[in-house]
Amino acid sequence: MNVERKPIGGFFELELPKKGSLYHDAAIALANGRVCFKVILNRVKPTKVYIPFYCCDMLIQPLKELKIPYEFYKINAQLDPVGIPLLGDTELFVYVNYFGLKTASCRKLSKLFGDQIVIDNTQAFFEKSLGLTWSFNSCRKFFGVPDGGFLYSPFYLEDAYVPNEPIITDHLWLSFSGRREEAFDTFQ
Repeated sequence: MNVERKPIGGFFELELPKKGSLYHDAAIALANGRVCFKVILNRVKPTKVYIPFYCCDMLIQPLKELKIPYEFYKINAQLDPVGIPLLGDTELFVYVNYFGLKTASCRKLSKLFGDQIVIDNTQAFFEKSLGLTWSFNSCRKFFGVPDGGFLYSPFYLEDAYVPNEPIITDHLWLSFSGRREEAFDTFQ
């Protein structure tokens, strides 16, 4: 039996926009999740940030870049925080909605921390704002788009944000035209 082998993985196929809602119409559209987190850090100017030990480097990079002290906290087998710290007035607590399965934990922690919590919904695209908390989503982990993120703030942000340019889509078009291996090399 002769089976054609095609490479898989790396990124989603190109999805062309349809008219209508972006789903997160009440949020601020930004370049990606990392930019959303950086906007929060620049706005709040925390003196310390608590982040889960099990997290993406995307959370650590902006902290290092802005020279904001951070501390890891432990999570248990259910991905819930262990030993929740008492936050100082100028500190933030970041919680990841792991695989979109931790929305109930997000709600509990949001009630506990209010505007001192940042909910990382990059693995839970369809979660919206929980009210008086910071949260952000990522498009690229769910759709065939070059990038994109949505930021929810606990209060109105008057700041104007410049659109992300240039947007690199070469890998998506190469894949769309059937040149998947070349597309993956370009993506990397």
